[in-house]
Amino acid sequence: GWFTYRFETGSFPDYTKFSIWSDGYYITANKDQGQQRDSEVVFVIEREKMLKGEPNVKMIGFPLPGARIGGFYSPAGFNAIGNVEPPRGDARIIYFQDDDWQGVDSDALKMWSIATDWINPDQSTITEAEVLSVANGAINPFDSTFDGGSFSNLPQPGTDGQNIDVLQGAVMYATNYRRFCDYNAAVLNFAVDIDDRSNRDDISAIRWYELRQNGDGQPWTVYQEGTYASPDGKSAWCASMAMDIYGNIGMGYTTMGTTENGALEDTFPSIRYTGRLANDPLGAMTFAEETIAIGNDIQRNGAQRYGDYAQLTVDPTDELTFWHIGEYFQNTGDNARDVVGVFKIATDKANDVGVIAINDPIDNVFSNSEIITVTIKNFGSTPQTNIPLSYSINGGAIITETFTGTLNPGETAIYSFLSAADLSTERMYTITSETNLVGDETIDNDCASKVVNNLFPNDVGIIDLISPESTGSFGDSEIITVTIYNYGGNPQSNIPVFYQINSGTIISETFNGIIAPGESAEYTFSQTANLIDFGIYNFLIGTELSTDENINNDTISRTVEHRQCAPTSNCSQFGDGINYFSLSN
Repeated sequence: GWFTYRFETGSFPDYTKFSIWSDGYYITANKDQGQQRDSEVVFVIEREKMLKGEPNVKMIGFPLPGARIGGFYSPAGFNAIGNVEPPRGDARIIYFQDDDWQGVDSDALKMWSIATDWINPDQSTITEAEVLSVANGAINPFDSTFDGGSFSNLPQPGTDGQNIDVLQGAVMYATNYRRFCDYNAAVLNFAVDIDDRSNRDDISAIRWYELRQNGDGQPWTVYQEGTYASPDGKSAWCASMAMDIYGNIGMGYTTMGTTENGALEDTFPSIRYTGRLANDPLGAMTFAEETIAIGNDIQRNGAQRYGDYAQLTVDPTDELTFWHIGEYFQNTGDNARDVVGVFKIATDKANDVGVIAINDPIDNVFSNSEIITVTIKNFGSTPQTNIPLSYSINGGAIITETFTGTLNPGETAIYSFLSAADLSTERMYTITSETNLVGDETIDNDCASKVVNNLFPNDVGIIDLISPESTGSFGDSEIITVTIYNYGGNPQSNIPVFYQINSGTIISETFNGIIAPGESAEYTFSQTANLIDFGIYNFLIGTELSTDENINNDTISRTVEHRQCAPTSNCSQFGDGINYFSLSN
């Protein structure tokens, strides 16, 4: 089945893009134009709860401090693909800055870093992280503005003035992120104007980038960049990119040309693809343009808008095959069509194995003899046996053993190391594991890493105030409901809990149920609260477990406001509502 959720964003979140990170679903929107530096235009939703179908899922909104725009705008979040998730935190939002826009001196890529705190959402932050200059060299500056920012840009074949939207101002979907052994990478693209004729914005190309980070927490840099122009003078736009397990890049996109702008013949909007191998010369798509679907009609009904979204993703079964979806037109009926294309640009490797996951341990109370269990995969075309494997803890001594079974092409296997690890002395450990096959043809996909936490045996705290809600109309007997979380490794019961309002009397009671490690439970106090007066109420809520070994997460603060008017009703789904009202005088 499906779990469905609804979230309010204050104003309409146009042109939303969704991305996956380890600590949430990240969403960007073309929202509150001109106020993006102060208004909430980026949102994060509690992914972990949503995957379980839990209620009371939180959403946190952020502005984009320091962001400049040219009208319509659409930034993007890094979208994690592949077998290994990134560490929690440091999620990135990226947008380009065009020197044609007010307040921008030179072309650049700008990134923001988000630190999400689901326990205390008010402590979540967004910061301006990096500005990546692209202003040096002949190919580096770009012009992303078409026709002064309008939605009518590229001339369609055989028409007079029925131009189609180039989707300017948007980092196209998705900005895919992948982890390799020695670096992390992200790829992105957007449309740029390459028509050098005076006052004409008739031909579009795709500006694309591969960014790299030498390790978690390290700065991001531009590893390579290029401007891809479709052959024969055609426009290319609405692209989507991704990297396969070998670091090869595939890119699907839309093309269109007219004899007016120098193409050999009129070509209607069609779906094509190209790509490059990881070791090809930097800055170039080296594969010749190939066709997924050829259109034979224009965007009709006077509409200018085109496509809005295309998507390229990587097949999880082989981590090599690209799947792309995009829009084109056929001269029958409702002429818009979606087409799915599939292609692979990687050359087959005979010998290629790697660790794709560290299964165990997971967060727990650790001992000095923890078993390390990993999953390995044969990416190559040749069966493999006697595969050397290793692991290390926090960059320390390397433990090497051998997987003696047979791993056929495409198969996975689970291996538990015989040599146990001492995880009893620190609170956090980084485990790294890799294969060391002699003759392995791609070492960048050999390894995986994982951060695990050595839990306190006894550790509980309050993580949320469920009731009353943050704003509303309240009375003199308001019910107080909180969420208790077991951070520790032992089940807990008979937990003392309390609340205090505006530094007043502390109300203490006891939760008598049982909370398993890593689980939460709601508790409703028998003692209600008097919130009848208009104003702000500052809640301090917490636990007081006598054996608690970590008091840093015992309490949280929340603010509740009693407003004179706080309507929540919405009858629009029934066709009901107020059509008219009059205020006296």
